[in-house]
Parts: sequence; structure tokens; C-alpha cells
Amino acid sequence: MSIEKKAKNESWLMTFTDMLMLLVVMFVLFLSFSEVDSDSFRRNAGPIAEAFNQPPPTSILEGYSAVVSLSSTNIEATASPEIAPAPPNAAKGQKKKNNSELIKAIEDKITDESSRSNYIRDMKGVKLARHLSGVMKTEIRDKKVSLIVENDAVTLRFPEKSTFASGQAELRDEILPTIDKIANIVSKTAKTDKIIVAGHTDSIPISTERFRSNWELSTSRAVSVVHQILKSAGIKKARVQAVGHGDSHPVAKNNTEKNRALNRRVEVRIEMTDKIK
Repeated sequence: MSIEKKAKNESWLMTFTDMLMLLVVMFVLFLSFSEVDSDSFRRNAGPIAEAFNQPPPTSILEGYSAVVSLSSTNIEATASPEIAPAPPNAAKGQKKKNNSELIKAIEDKITDESSRSNYIRDMKGVKLARHLSGVMKTEIRDKKVSLIVENDAVTLRFPEKSTFASGQAELRDEILPTIDKIANIVSKTAKTDKIIVAGHTDSIPISTERFRSNWELSTSRAVSVVHQILKSAGIKKARVQAVGHGDSHPVAKNNTEKNRALNRRVEVRIEMTDKIK
């Protein structure tokens, strides 16, 4: 009698054990859901979605191609109907491949207005430099002028010995045809391209009745070249500037006569714009 009573009193343990088992299972399920593997989910979601007539999930970047316009900074993404869904076992690799290809396409093709302008200026500068070097082949060979090509400008550098007498600002007669050639070529470039004529001297001071300093001498020499450019090719005055730098922009140290001769010069700088004509 006592054994039956004891067994009856302990019957609640079975119910309690069942509840514990259910709680353990529930916690295990929660834990498994919190660590869902994306690849596993992708593989399992496909068949489930097909059963409900729904397309399997896909990455935002997959199945898209970048369309980039060179004349605009906007990037448009359009669906590509030719890209078939990747096999389940290759989903991760295909995703990385598609994403990297899209990023590379954007890096290779994207451009803004400033880079487009730089490209136009560079191409114009190369074309102008090629033209000038062909026309003035003899002058360049004889070192009467040198040609300097920069990213957005072409500079023609005239040493003093080929353009002016020492301490004077009147152009030598033999350099006039060369300046006329330059003016004729530049007159055919874009009307917005600037022509800056800059005079430079060495560091030895000058003080004469006509020129109180190297500033005045360098400016007067630049003005003489400007007058010749405007006279020969019909270039509008608004495109041309005359600047005197004195000895403030040397190309060599003023410690030898040879270096000082390099610093005594006139430069005609044609600055490119992004306009073709």
C-alpha cells in the first residue's frame, strides 16, 4: 500500500521531465536560427521558394550591369536579362565575382566633368606641341627656342641671345618670323585658350635711364613680344597677357654666367581650355 502511494506521489516527475526536454529543444532551435549560414539559407530557400512559386533570393548587385556615361557623373544600373542564376554550390563565388566585376567597371569607366576637361586639354596640348615642333624644327635644332609640354599648357621658351640685345627690350629682326609662325598657329586654336607672355631676367640689378629695375626690363620685353603676336595673326587682345617676373622665377641658380643666361628669357605660354574651338 505504501509503495503504490509513493509511486503515485512521484508521477509529476514525468511531466516535469517532458517540460524540460521541450525547453531544451526550444533553446537549441533559437540558437540554430541565430547562427544561420547565408550559403545554407540560400541553398535551402531556393527549393522552398519554388514550392510556393516564388523566385529564390538574390544579391542586390548580382544580375546587374553598370552603364556609365562619359558626359555625366550619374551611374545607372539596369537589369541584365542574359545573366542566368548561378548554381547553388557556386553562389558565393559568383557573388564575389559579379561584385568585383561591377566595381572594376565603375573604376575603369567612371569620370566626371573635370577629368573629361583634363582629357580634352591634354589632347589639345599634344596636338599643338606636335604642330609647333614640326613648323619650328629648325629653330628648335638651333636652340633659338625650346618647347615645354605640360598637362594643360604648351610653353615656348626664348633665350635672351635669340630675342633681345643685352639690357634692351626691342626684338631682334631675325626672331620676328619665328614669333609670326607661333602666332599663326595659335590663332587657329580655341578662342578661349590664353596666351601668357612672361619676361624673366637674372639676378644682376639693372638701373638705367629707361629701366629702373629688372621688373621693368622683363615687363617691357614681354610687351614687345605681345605686340608682335597681335600684329601678325589677328589674335584678340583679350586672349593675351604680358607679365614681367624680373628675377623671381629662375630656372637655374644665378651663380654662373651660363646659368644666368638660362634665366634671361621670354616664355610664351599657351594655356589650354576644354573647348575644341
